Amino acid sequence: MKKLASDLTLPSDLILIIIISSLSFFLGGIFGGMILLVSEWPWGFLLEGAVGGLLLGLFLRRSYAIWLPILAGMLSVTLAILLAGWVGMFTELPQSLAMLIGGALAGAIFGGLLNARRSIVVFILVCAIGFGLGQLLLETFKQNFSVLYDWIAQQSGDNGGKVLDIGLAGLYQGFSFGLSIALVVTLHRREIEI
Repeated sequence: MKKLASDLTLPSDLILIIIISSLSFFLGGIFGGMILLVSEWPWGFLLEGAVGGLLLGLFLRRSYAIWLPILAGMLSVTLAILLAGWVGMFTELPQSLAMLIGGALAGAIFGGLLNARRSIVVFILVCAIGFGLGQLLLETFKQNFSVLYDWIAQQSGDNGGKVLDIGLAGLYQGFSFGLSIALVVTLHRREIEI
């Protein structure tokens, strides 16, 4: 993270990390959703994390080997969704709280693999809150704007809702990862120890 903090000097660079991370994982979610239409569950989420990590890794290539963000994306997204699904299936918790728990795991994996072990708490907290709130916003959007959601889903084909759900989930996942990176970079630049 120290090298990344020295590479990114402008506040606009940090905002760009958040935007690129969000869009990367959104595109990864769209591709993953399309794969889930024809295959079993793990392949779509692995692809979502791989595409999101690849696109984010291309942006961060000055600081990381390209395979590291790909691996971080694949493992964190897949295991977070697996954990959230398991928690949601075996408990009475709402899906947003289950995603909060999955987000904490995703933050720990993503931050750990990107060598932010000294700032792992930031990744865990930001991803837990981001995943939980993102899922809550997604559920609210589907309820309150069902006409718009249904129209967009129908434009994508018979199972367009599944593709749209995974794409929108990728958006908040990518936002959480990007915000975590931006916060850690800011803390390193100010030499604040966590």
